[in-house]
Amino acid sequence: LPLTYDPFFKYIFHPDVHPDRLSRLVSSILGINVRVLHVLPNEDSMMDGASLLIMDLLAEMEDGSLVNIEVQKQGYAFPAQRISCYSSDLVMRQYARVKGIKGRAFTYQDIKKVYVIVLFEKSPGIFHKNHYAYLHHGRTRFDTGLDMELLQEYYLIALDVFRNFPYPKDKNEQTAWLSLLVTEDLKEAEALINRYPWLREIYEEIAMLRQKPEEVLGMFS
Repeated sequence: LPLTYDPFFKYIFHPDVHPDRLSRLVSSILGINVRVLHVLPNEDSMMDGASLLIMDLLAEMEDGSLVNIEVQKQGYAFPAQRISCYSSDLVMRQYARVKGIKGRAFTYQDIKKVYVIVLFEKSPGIFHKNHYAYLHHGRTRFDTGLDMELLQEYYLIALDVFRNFPYPKDKNEQTAWLSLLVTEDLKEAEALINRYPWLREIYEEIAMLRQKPEEVLGMFS
């Protein structure tokens, strides 16, 4: 089953069922050790009742920061403008939640970082100009060297570029998780299990889902 299909991705990585998987995936992408506490509602509203964006998978981490993971089959459906909107949406969600909890004790120092991770199954053409980079990390920096760290960070991952990466991939957690997402046949799955034995449990779950995928689809419909 294609794990880039939203219901299957959520089933395999849902932290209520498998507490460590999403933490390990996010940690491998951010390059820092994080722990996902729980998944938040992917549809919410601001304090004035205005509707916010619907996100694929929104989670709160141990330090209070938020991470939104978007799995996109077609890259053109998630352009730079949409990425910016989702990141801004994350900031406002956190602002509304924290201010609602703290009330008059709220200060802007209570707002933690927000991360937008976008996994492109078929990435836009601009991602293919560099065949040696499949993960792009972005954040705001000042041209004067002003040392001020803003809240929003972006991690854009071109899975198709990763799959066709011209050099042998390092054996690490990030390679394992991304390889899992681009697996296309049993031969590839067997090779990955030999290299990363802990993936066997996930492939067994995927095999069981293949028997009755309608149950998973019904769960998330």
